[in-house]
Amino acid sequence: MNNNDIDKITFNVTVYFQNGVKLQREVKLPKAYNLSTKENVIIPDDTECIEIRGMNDTLVIPLNMTFVINKSPDFRHIDNVSRYMLYRRDNGRCGYCGKRLSQKEATVDHIIPKSKGGKTTWNNVVLSCRPCNSYKDNRTPREAEMRLKVTPRNPKRD
Repeated sequence: MNNNDIDKITFNVTVYFQNGVKLQREVKLPKAYNLSTKENVIIPDDTECIEIRGMNDTLVIPLNMTFVINKSPDFRHIDNVSRYMLYRRDNGRCGYCGKRLSQKEATVDHIIPKSKGGKTTWNNVVLSCRPCNSYKDNRTPREAEMRLKVTPRNPKRD
């Protein structure tokens, strides 16, 4: 396996939080290696592993890793919008059609477009699939005759 092939490999990470929130992410090699060395990693018995041979040793990294975190995710201090937190807030679903999205296929839609004065704030953005985002284009949902299935909100805990 050469370096170009290694760069294409994604590792699946699942995190279960105490309050029942489940987070799934795909990560690349450097992050996967760091996670595989953590004490609380759970590696399923039947998971496939990647072996990377170095000059002095061989790294064995599982393709699937699970973590159980004994605390709830902390949403209290989230002011800046990020794609990652937006994906978590919207549960990985398009705000218009409700389709389940991977993090790669999810886009960020400004409800009131930036060109019409809309800001990048928690109350003005939703996760969107590409077809819905393209159809809505540079219009408000009302102008595009689309309905939001979610109410945008700041993901702070009450």
